[in-house]
Amino acid sequence: MADPKYLGTVVPYTDNFFAALNAAIIAGVGGGITAAIYYALIGDCEAAALVARNGSLDWLCWPRFDSDACFARLLGNDSHGFWRIAPQEQATATTRRYRKDTLILETRFATRTGSVVLTDFMLPRG
Repeated sequence: MADPKYLGTVVPYTDNFFAALNAAIIAGVGGGITAAIYYALIGDCEAAALVARNGSLDWLCWPRFDSDACFARLLGNDSHGFWRIAPQEQATATTRRYRKDTLILETRFATRTGSVVLTDFMLPRG
């Protein structure tokens, strides 16, 4: 059970017990875009990460769901950690999809000079 002091608030990034779940339902991420649209989930049944539309991994607790966050920009700013792979040139269009029946996320960035697909996934351990 979560500590009652967190009821109705955002769990601080330093206390990760329910921070990922809390962060996933925050509205207003990215200037009015809801988190459900802005972030996609990848995972391996032991840990999970939230990937932003711009290719940035903004939330990851590793190696387990209840571990401390490696990346927590979702709850703060760039100094809280993130990992981003994206075209250097500004994207003119971005689309995302999961491969059928998987948590393999494909993000396609189109730019003025071409396009590229970023594939994000976590290999199951064990």
